[in-house]
Amino acid sequence: MSMKYYEFDPSHYVSAPSLSWDGMLKMSGVRIELFTDMTMHDLIKKVKRD
Repeated sequence: MSMKYYEFDPSHYVSAPSLSWDGMLKMSGVRIELFTDMTMHDLIKKVKRD
């Protein structure tokens, strides 16, 4: 199904969640940008759970 619907080869993925994540990004058209502001980076790092 993933080959037809998403045009992804499942053998290139370690897990189903990683395949699903890429499928979600492709179908939604969302582009994830890198943090360029160090203040934002520090804030995210501070509130992130370990």
